[in-house]
Amino acid sequence: MDTSSPSESQVIRFGVFEVDLRAGELRKQGIKIKLQQQPFQVLQALLEKPGETISRDELRRRIWPSDTFVDFEGGVNNAIKRLREALGDKAETPRFIETLPRRGYRFIGILNGISGAGTSAPGGGKRGGENGSNRDSRRLQIGVGRGLAMTALLITVLGLVSSVIWRRVFAKDSAPQIRSIAVIPLKTLSEDASQKYIAYGMAEELITDLSQLRALRVVSHTSVLRYENTDKTVPQIAKELGVDAVIEGAVQGSADRVRVTAQLIYAPKDTNLWARTYDRDLNDVLALQSTVAREIADEVRVNVTTSETLRLTKPKTVNPEALQAYWKGKYYLSFVEENLFTNDQDIADLERKHRQAVEYFEEAIRLDPNYAPAYLAYADSGDVFHDIDPSPSAATVLAGQKEALMKALALDDTLSNAHLALANFLLYYDWNWAGAEKEYRRALELNPNSAEGHCHYADFLNSMERFDEGLKEQQVQLQLDPDLQCEVFSPLLPLESHIEREKKYIETHHAIGENYWDLGLLLWKAGRDKEAVDVWQEWMRQMGYIEVAEALGRSYAKEGYAGAMREWAKAGESVAKKRYVMRCMMVYVYGVLGDNDRAFAWLEKAFAEHEGSMPSLKYFCLWDPIRSDPRFAEMVRRVGIPP
Repeated sequence: MDTSSPSESQVIRFGVFEVDLRAGELRKQGIKIKLQQQPFQVLQALLEKPGETISRDELRRRIWPSDTFVDFEGGVNNAIKRLREALGDKAETPRFIETLPRRGYRFIGILNGISGAGTSAPGGGKRGGENGSNRDSRRLQIGVGRGLAMTALLITVLGLVSSVIWRRVFAKDSAPQIRSIAVIPLKTLSEDASQKYIAYGMAEELITDLSQLRALRVVSHTSVLRYENTDKTVPQIAKELGVDAVIEGAVQGSADRVRVTAQLIYAPKDTNLWARTYDRDLNDVLALQSTVAREIADEVRVNVTTSETLRLTKPKTVNPEALQAYWKGKYYLSFVEENLFTNDQDIADLERKHRQAVEYFEEAIRLDPNYAPAYLAYADSGDVFHDIDPSPSAATVLAGQKEALMKALALDDTLSNAHLALANFLLYYDWNWAGAEKEYRRALELNPNSAEGHCHYADFLNSMERFDEGLKEQQVQLQLDPDLQCEVFSPLLPLESHIEREKKYIETHHAIGENYWDLGLLLWKAGRDKEAVDVWQEWMRQMGYIEVAEALGRSYAKEGYAGAMREWAKAGESVAKKRYVMRCMMVYVYGVLGDNDRAFAWLEKAFAEHEGSMPSLKYFCLWDPIRSDPRFAEMVRRVGIPP
């Protein structure tokens, strides 16, 4: 018969931690953390009376008996220090252990649950066993006594205090107000590195669910990916992203189950507001994301509309194997997108990973033909293919992309991202202006918090020369997610503001792709030719074209801007024989040189391939060098941009 007291056999959870009192272990997200005996005993003492002050003298009597000859002051200070290090806590901004000067310490974290060792009830479990110790009985009696006394007091107070004051004192209004949130990439606890796709997929699903809540601003997945392996603190991350709170956590997957730990941290004070641990079958994992989203919405007290509630509670069923294939594809596709323009890129390797992503999406569709997100992901992969190889054969891929989008929407018309993807397709490839605007509006109706949606809609409006409307959309995007890479350049904003934003993005994201190209164009437009050449030289160096970068600099020194453009034209023609070169870039270079015939030859290629730059013909500065040529107005007419 087990004669141990409940406290000796309990597992207590708080945040991402759990304390096994019987084993004498502290674990973080399931992994044991080394903690010496005395710091552990201090933690145990604090957990026994959460929220209550434990005096230093009480700790001395309990952990350092009178017959033990030690430096008590140094011992307790060291124990608290070790404990805080294990918990990642700080004395200045405590999340778990608070110091009360000249009095002692107290545990201020939120206990998620206390369960018998070996149980894994999500969010907690039984609070003690049926055979409680005398100490537990005494605590219960004291608790009941306090409760009765408090009830009597409240009856008296309620008759004397106005309802307004009552709400101010006791309602949840005292909790921190949260209107914006970021979901940091979830960590994976599996030893199998390939299972990172589970953490990636679950974080994206959670962001998607939370983004449906109009009252809550949620930072996009692409904007938080750079924090995957960061050593920055939560307050630092929140400040950079401009949010009130951060969700962080971890995922541990097995053959058919997954364990998810998540916690909500109020950034200004770096305090834990909410935390849960869930153990689920992979069949239930999508429903789990909606559960987490609803619990977070309740915790931060945002208003959830009836339609949003219905959307979050709508059953999500998918073949588990199809879901895993889908997540694997998303993970590989994300890798390709992030590394497509890096200086150490291996195009052959990226193409292999791209094919692998597409194959996973195809597998997901085969395993579950009714899973709409798989069709959307397959369509998204076509955009990357077009970036790698926009050759005539890509037309087949583009046709398949549109078909997949239509299938996704036929299965689920509430997919905001599918409407957004279709809008982008109609704008950049089909040049179907009316159809594109209809889809943008529908996407934003379904998800008004989509910073990406407002960004692309602003680009559309600028292309239509509806600059006032475009600026409003761009300002909404900046409010929702100022960190989002959004290449929209409103003619109504000062040129310098665009320049500074591009510079900041390159600096904070270590970007290498088209941001350098755009920044150089903006600097040229501002009359800062030397700075433009410097930016493009740096871009070429990072892309691995060292000799071209040096030639560009030498030519600028000898012949000015035109000399630099001649070197660029020569290099562009050479590289184009081996891989894709942006057609619009060559149009600009030859336009600056005054060689309009060559410029329009490249523009014809852009037209034939429906390069994504074409909708910007009427307003973007890259076309300025050839804008006065009569052939340019004819090209605008052929593209069909409304007057």
